[in-house]
Amino acid sequence: MALIDPPVYRFENQRMLRIGLTGGIGSGKSTAAEMFEKLGAFIIDTDAIAHSLETFAAEDLQLIWQTGKSYAKKAKEISNG
Repeated sequence: MALIDPPVYRFENQRMLRIGLTGGIGSGKSTAAEMFEKLGAFIIDTDAIAHSLETFAAEDLQLIWQTGKSYAKKAKEISNG
């Protein structure tokens, strides 16, 4: 399933239908999305987008940790000032 860059279709006097699939775990959302995709629908998989945003490399996490510690230290110095 694609994450970005939907194909652009131009049909005069027609509007694109947007469908949101919701439901609990194991309710068939992915299966339904695959069926729509086989019929030519463009799928935006928000689960995949969210997972890609949550994934950090170890060096990124270290930088975030060090930056946070730096801000905490500055805040403590100001409050103790």
